[in-house]
Amino acid sequence: MPSWTQFPLLGTENHTKLDGPLGVSGVACVAIGITVLVYPEPIAAQIGYEFSTPRRQGEFMTFYGGFYAGIGLFLLAATRARSLRPGAVAFLACSATVAIPVRVYSLI
Repeated sequence: MPSWTQFPLLGTENHTKLDGPLGVSGVACVAIGITVLVYPEPIAAQIGYEFSTPRRQGEFMTFYGGFYAGIGLFLLAATRARSLRPGAVAFLACSATVAIPVRVYSLI
């Protein structure tokens, strides 16, 4: 198994840089999640969603607010807990691998 010191963006074995990909992604996800939780209607309007019922607003807040904040907290935890790093890196790799082609397809 490779040592974490072989991956300079992830930091050293005993300390991980918060400005590496895990930290930056974690901060961004937490910020997105909190923003959606505080301002769900303006955020939804920017992407063309309308809330016809409180339940729909709750679903939007749960997914885009709660999940994003939770993912961000996990990524930030992985900057400190070495045992979480492989899972966090795998999560980022898998989500980007799927998200990028989906975005490209949606723009065609």
